Amino acid sequence: MLYAYVENGQVKAGPTTLPKVWKNISGFDSMTPSKYPLLGWFPWEDVITDGDVPSHTTVEIKDGKVIHTRHMRPFTPEERQADLNAKIEFLRNKRREAYLKEADPLFMKWQRGEGTKEEWLAMVDEIKERYPYPTA
Repeated sequence: MLYAYVENGQVKAGPTTLPKVWKNISGFDSMTPSKYPLLGWFPWEDVITDGDVPSHTTVEIKDGKVIHTRHMRPFTPEERQADLNAKIEFLRNKRREAYLKEADPLFMKWQRGEGTKEEWLAMVDEIKERYPYPTA
């Protein structure tokens, strides 16, 4: 579990694991958890809101813990299209690599009479299933 050190309502350190020694207290990280808030150490909680891209972050001390919230926002139409284009390009490259390594050798075997057209086409279909293009 991660903790934050809070002093005068401000987070001064964290998120971090508890120190083994803090100020003049050895075995600090082994103390009873209920004592940590009395000394300014509170559990750290990460929260991510729904959305596509980061907007801003907030940190608040609430209900005996430090809550770090990453606020997300939806894509703009332009960002959504750019994200879709990037995914398609990535998948196109993965397919290209797989065709070269896996399907093309089967095609050449078929052309030389050492394999079947069905084997080659089955591999092409398997690659398409492995790297499907997203639907818009």
